[in-house]
Amino acid sequence: MKTVVVLSGGLDSTTALAQAIRDDEGEVLTVTFHYGQKHEIELSAAQRIADYYKVSWKRIDLPNDVFHSGALAGDTEMPHMTYEELHDAVGPSPTYVPFRNGTMLSLAAAYAITQEAQYIKIGAHAEDARNWAYPDCRPEFMVYMGKAIEVGSYFQVNLQVPFQYMSKAQVVELGAGLDVPFEKTWSCYDPVWTFGEGEDYSHPVHCGQCPTCIGRKAAFESLGLTDPVEYAKVEA
Repeated sequence: MKTVVVLSGGLDSTTALAQAIRDDEGEVLTVTFHYGQKHEIELSAAQRIADYYKVSWKRIDLPNDVFHSGALAGDTEMPHMTYEELHDAVGPSPTYVPFRNGTMLSLAAAYAITQEAQYIKIGAHAEDARNWAYPDCRPEFMVYMGKAIEVGSYFQVNLQVPFQYMSKAQVVELGAGLDVPFEKTWSCYDPVWTFGEGEDYSHPVHCGQCPTCIGRKAAFESLGLTDPVEYAKVEA
């Protein structure tokens, strides 16, 4: 038995990987996609996490001239929002990459078939789907995508979305119980390059103000946990 985990390098997909390693029998494979995202840092985070768990890692490069999103390099400016604004917004998020999950899951299915894998796991959760922020994270999307993968693979491959009805905080809580190395994950869509004390070269840190940072910080805070990643200092 084999499972392919779509691994972005973020908190959710890393928790999905940890869960797969704990629960699934057989081999676990990971696949990561490059689609021109501003936060290319997540690619190295994904590889670092795959190395940490000693599982195979495959990078797939997508053409970056077919998407338009605030999450893409050279595209629109990244929005900075409060948690209340993020929670109340209705409709696709400015960081939504059109049909990204559909594209990635299609290629993950092809990879799963060639690897004779039986399962694909993706870490989408309920807050991604809330108010249609990311339409291709909606439960109905995942149901139909799962059916397409099942039929298109001649009933060989099954799509699993284990966090579909879980909040971000619940994913963090699960990950903490699985000893997920949160410090190795990358969530920010708008990385800030900064100098640390005594350093003579800059390094990326989470901006703390983009939608993904806001959601991540709120999840840790609601649980009384400390987020181990570094955030940019906000000027007073």
